Amino acid sequence: DTGTPQVFAPRARRAYLTALLRARRQASHDGVLAAAAAFGRLGDHEIEQQAKSAAAKMVIRADARRRARAF
Repeated sequence: DTGTPQVFAPRARRAYLTALLRARRQASHDGVLAAAAAFGRLGDHEIEQQAKSAAAKMVIRADARRRARAF
């Protein structure tokens, strides 16, 4: 083991955080879930769960908007 993953983990974390924030801003459910999975691969399960929760809330809000438009 050369320790290489530890060298790149902070950069990856910043890139994934940028992707997560951008996906949330664009209301991209798939993007938020992809970022969540990336954090999970890094071992950052707290952020992974927070992102999954945000994705679930996005679905709930989108469903509520659809229902409101149906009336």
